Amino acid sequence: METTETKRSVAGTRKPEQPEKGTRPTDERPGDTTHTPADKQPGSMTPHADKPTGERPGDTTHAPADRPTDAQPTARPDTPEAGTGAQTDTSAQETANRTPAACGDAADRPKRPNPGCGEAPQDTPWALITGAGTGIGRRYAEQLADRGYNLVLAGLAPEHIVRAADELRASHPSLDIRTLAIDLAREEASDELFAWVRSQGIGVDVLINNAGIFSFCDLLATPDRRIARIILLHDLTATLNCRHFAADMVRRGRGGYILNMSSFSLWMPFPGLSLYSASKAYLRSFSVAFAREVREHGIRVTAVCPAGVATDLYGLPPRWQRIGLRLGVLISAESCARRGLRALFRGRRCIVPDWWNRIWIPLCKLLPTGALRPLRRHTMKFQK
Repeated sequence: METTETKRSVAGTRKPEQPEKGTRPTDERPGDTTHTPADKQPGSMTPHADKPTGERPGDTTHAPADRPTDAQPTARPDTPEAGTGAQTDTSAQETANRTPAACGDAADRPKRPNPGCGEAPQDTPWALITGAGTGIGRRYAEQLADRGYNLVLAGLAPEHIVRAADELRASHPSLDIRTLAIDLAREEASDELFAWVRSQGIGVDVLINNAGIFSFCDLLATPDRRIARIILLHDLTATLNCRHFAADMVRRGRGGYILNMSSFSLWMPFPGLSLYSASKAYLRSFSVAFAREVREHGIRVTAVCPAGVATDLYGLPPRWQRIGLRLGVLISAESCARRGLRALFRGRRCIVPDWWNRIWIPLCKLLPTGALRPLRRHTMKFQK
């Protein structure tokens, strides 16, 4: 009897079925009738053959690498993010070959732009600077070239921008530097500039509206043509440039940076500066409001408001520029450009480049009219 029970028990115990030779074990649950391998699923990537699988010695029951499991999520191809300049793995090598160095050695350069460093995005490294032939604009061009940006230099005097471009090509031979001689103090100037940039196949990532005209003269003595040119250049052209190039940045989905050169004189509307100060006050007010409008698109806008800068804009001879620098009354164009770019890449809306000038802002607002009369009598001889 005991033998019969034992035989019956052995007969009722079935050996687990072994998979046929050449087939893979499945992990089907009740109700599962189909199974699609990971290499057939949409949106997944086939792992490399030499990719580590995390096996341990003696482990022979792990799931195949091409079959998704709970511990192995399905991979998705990387896609570029708006405003970051990220690229897919398939084009990373090509981008590395054509992108100039920025902020250090190429091996140490991050793949995405670092706002604190301000290095160029890898696929469209272009910066446009107006008034780039001399002064602060020239320093902006040099420092952006050091950061790895290809350059478009636009200005009124062809000899100045061509000389600047030649010197920059000599010091940065890997960069693509293009020039455009254009009078920006015209109604159609911004449209022409934007159309030319598009015709060159250039996508601007950094726009520097630097071109300006200084005027120290009573309004009643200022010619109508000079009034029109100052307003057109400082206000209309700069505004339309922001409109055109910011819209292109949004269309490309990359974000970008826009810097507008305002002036400290907006806080000191002294006699003789009525036109110049008012035009620069508009540019600061516009920049601060525009920065809030486009921030959601990843675009940063900064207004730079320097006081005295040692350039030829004010008509000071080199000797007086050196004296002003030694006394601290003026700052160098290089220092102004460096601080302006640092504020731009940090996302600040407005900056006065020198702390000494910042403390004078409330004093300028409180200055009584009576104190301006002797100042006006002394400065009348400098008006022109």
